[in-house]
Amino acid sequence: MREWITRICGLALMLLSFTVVSQATAAEASRPDVRAVIDISGSMKKNDPNNLRRPALKLLVDLLPTGSKAGVWTFGAYVNMLVPHQAVDDAWREHARAQASKINSVALYTDIENALERASYDIDKPEPGFDRHIILLSDGMVDTSESRNSAIKRRENQASRDQILRKMLPKLKEAGYTIHTIALSDNADKDLLNTLAQRTGGLFAVAHNADDLMSLFMQALQRSVPVEEVPLQDNRFLIDDSINEFTALVFHKPDSQQTFLKDPNGRRYSEESRPGNVNWHSTRTYDLITAKEPASGEWQIETEVHPDNRVTVISDLKLNLADVPATLYRGYPVPLDAWFTEDGSLIKRDDFLSLLDVKATMTDENDQVLQQSAMTLEGQNPGHFTTRFDGPKQLGDQSIVVNVDGKTFQRSISRPVSVQDVVSAHLQLSAEGPEAKLILRAQHPKLDPANLQFQVQVGQDKGLTPEYRGDREWVLDLSEHDRRAPQAINVRVRGVLMDAPLDLTLPALTLPVYLRPGEEAQPPVPVEEDAPAFVPEPEVTALPEEPAVAEPVEESQPEAEAEAEAEAPKEESNLFGPIKDWDDPRLLWVYIAAGIVNILLLVVLFMLYRRFKKRRQQKAMEASPGYDEDEPLDLDDDDFDMDMELDLDDDKKT
Repeated sequence: MREWITRICGLALMLLSFTVVSQATAAEASRPDVRAVIDISGSMKKNDPNNLRRPALKLLVDLLPTGSKAGVWTFGAYVNMLVPHQAVDDAWREHARAQASKINSVALYTDIENALERASYDIDKPEPGFDRHIILLSDGMVDTSESRNSAIKRRENQASRDQILRKMLPKLKEAGYTIHTIALSDNADKDLLNTLAQRTGGLFAVAHNADDLMSLFMQALQRSVPVEEVPLQDNRFLIDDSINEFTALVFHKPDSQQTFLKDPNGRRYSEESRPGNVNWHSTRTYDLITAKEPASGEWQIETEVHPDNRVTVISDLKLNLADVPATLYRGYPVPLDAWFTEDGSLIKRDDFLSLLDVKATMTDENDQVLQQSAMTLEGQNPGHFTTRFDGPKQLGDQSIVVNVDGKTFQRSISRPVSVQDVVSAHLQLSAEGPEAKLILRAQHPKLDPANLQFQVQVGQDKGLTPEYRGDREWVLDLSEHDRRAPQAINVRVRGVLMDAPLDLTLPALTLPVYLRPGEEAQPPVPVEEDAPAFVPEPEVTALPEEPAVAEPVEESQPEAEAEAEAEAPKEESNLFGPIKDWDDPRLLWVYIAAGIVNILLLVVLFMLYRRFKKRRQQKAMEASPGYDEDEPLDLDDDDFDMDMELDLDDDKKT
């Protein structure tokens, strides 16, 4: 009996081991499915004047591994599939590079909703073996309405935005899409883009200018297609016997000298002179060099050092890193776990592991070291190196890098991350009017909105209460706020998170100057340092079901226009001020006055003409025989048709 129990337990362990190995193998075999969605609205002429979206997309195309899937969509008022969503091979890359040159900035609107819908056309058809990612680049806010009425326009755009966050986003998350977002402008809807990324496990980044696009596309790709690297120091890197292939990405200035690659034997290669096992793709701004079965030893890249240069490798000996969330939260610790596999199996040999020097580093966007820690073997989990970073203190784009020195080999793996507060605050401004909103959102998934309290101060105004709109979002409308001077916005949050008290001051924002007709700019008003008492939030109620997004309202529908005009806030009246908007109600009186003047002018002209004709007829009758001056003139409509005949008679008499 005991022997049977032993056999059964052994069989169970074998099956369990097979299941774990199968799951790990399946996870490693999963291939990326990357869909780039690129804004081509007219505002890109200002934010990307040199059209750097083109080379950034070409770099993305070049870095996608063969066997993955990818597609490219551009959007404005409409959505266009620029590059078909297909398997990536050399022919697809060639076509994608050519199509990237067609990216422009001519669209009139920014229909993010339609763009996401088109890029996720197969949301109901999951494809096993692929991880689906969307990389969304935009410089603006949702702008779909064609109405000239400002109230209708705001309402329709808000409906589209709510549709994205409350209907589309949950479906995309459930279907397994990871959305990485890049905001290319301070006018971009950062709250929308950040929420899309944060809730799907993607990376959110802000491009301070178009020059950052290449780097940010690379970061998004690093989250989509994790790769193993070897450390690169002063353009030198070490290749060992276990490496089957390496790919060097080398950035350079357009006018820089030619790039060379030197192997461990001192031989120099270039794009024109290279061995058969080296593939070399060169552009104005970077070189992509792939070497198969490379020689072991130290290699060197002969060109200028660039912080984004990297060397990725394909090896039987692989460094792995447990999932690091793309969004980290300020003040909350970050655990790290790394291990090695050989041919897919976990390495537990002490003779190998004891030789490894494993370090983890956290750097900011300027490569400045923020934290560094040695990773040590975990006793309870053989073969795993672990450490724990203190909660990040600095917000913004950062990177976590794990470097391994194995004496005869080196490995590196990195993960770009975005460090945020558990509650975000974004300012949403209209480009054409005084409309301004402060949007607060509970970002940490374990935050209960019912437990949060906000203290908001704008300039000298204290105790302002944002309105809860559901979906973990609060809004404070600042459209009627005095904006003759820049106003500081300070937000403090209190609540409970993971059974611990939360007391957080968010980074200050600035409400910029906006002058209404007749107003003059004022100097900034200093903010008093004494903080007002907290204003408790009203009780959170369930969000009512959102109505379906209506089709754009045609201007020929008077009932909709009248309703919108009734809802539109009344601006300060100024009868004699300049008219700057087609929606100005004074335009109606202008049209009425112009019509009255035209009618009066026609009446005056008619009277003058009638008087003139009467005199002409009187003169003609006086000249005729039998004229009686006491007989009244009988003028009717037929008399006015005699004009040409009278003129001819006069000519004959003269």
